[in-house]
Amino acid sequence: MATTPGAMSLYDLQCRILHLLFEPGPDTTGVAVIPTTGDFPATTLTRDLNIWLGMYIGLTGMAPAMTDVVQTEPIVAGLDFALPANCASLVRVEYTPAGQYPYTLVGKSFDEFDSTTGGIVPPATGQPYYYRQPFGGLIRMQPQPGPGNAGQALATLTLSGTPTAGNQVTATLAYGALNVTTTPYTVLSTDTLASIATALAAAINASSAVSGAQAFLATATVPLDGPTVQLTSLATGTGGNAITAYGTVTGSTLQISPTIATALAGGGVPDEITIYFESLGSILVNPTDMPGIPAQFNMAPAYGCLSDYWLRKGDLAQAKAYEGKFDRLVRLGKQYVFDNDRSTQPTLAGEDVDVNYADGIVG
Repeated sequence: MATTPGAMSLYDLQCRILHLLFEPGPDTTGVAVIPTTGDFPATTLTRDLNIWLGMYIGLTGMAPAMTDVVQTEPIVAGLDFALPANCASLVRVEYTPAGQYPYTLVGKSFDEFDSTTGGIVPPATGQPYYYRQPFGGLIRMQPQPGPGNAGQALATLTLSGTPTAGNQVTATLAYGALNVTTTPYTVLSTDTLASIATALAAAINASSAVSGAQAFLATATVPLDGPTVQLTSLATGTGGNAITAYGTVTGSTLQISPTIATALAGGGVPDEITIYFESLGSILVNPTDMPGIPAQFNMAPAYGCLSDYWLRKGDLAQAKAYEGKFDRLVRLGKQYVFDNDRSTQPTLAGEDVDVNYADGIVG
């Protein structure tokens, strides 16, 4: 498989370090395995390469296009979206509704976001149009994606009628072999339909359907627009439709629906969000992992390690030499700008060219 010249995997970097350190390794012994014992075992090399990779990216000051990453993942329901852990500089955010075309979310500062929302973030859900600048590794979207956008299935338990003290309300929730019935809530004389819905939601959230190790529902909520309990599957896609729910009420004055096992509905393909960002590099764990920086700088973390390792061996001249190699790649990295904007077809019209398609004249 063809690779970019200079591209090196974790294994390649480990081999280079051992070879330049005059230590036994694949390049000198003919054995492909990196040593696991001795002064420079594989675990030590891996740890130190990750340390120096982070230092190199930090010292280059995130030169343009040094660590370009494009990452697409399913959307999750909620107001705030967690950026990738290795995101250092957010460039662009795109949103793709399931089965539709992607569009760009408009980035806004804190003040601009507050101006757009009026300083209050409403509970409206749906496809977002704006996102607030990153803070604490999160961006806030408006409107916020709901469970339907995340491909989660939904159901509603609805209360009606007249509450009577002593009525007992329960919910029964099932997924596969798991069948959960909540602790009954006994209606008080002061209860309203809304307060009963709140108590039923609390009972559902305390049950193993939501809180247990085999939970299959997200936290049940009570919307502001009615005495209902909103149920949301944890699973995305059609898996959530395998969950059933129904309610039971004692007495005749208070009703709940549905009263028979009814499958959650609406689970489907989740929307997607695409993040364009500059990264903090790629953590090196497996032998084939790559540093995540341009190939011509892949030796930088190895040079950093060698400057330390030769100090440990007491050879200051070698340590100084590799420190100089590392510093040189830092300087080159700071100057690095990668421009891959090379159009295969120049534009027909420019500042000094007029195109008249009707007359077929270009001049």
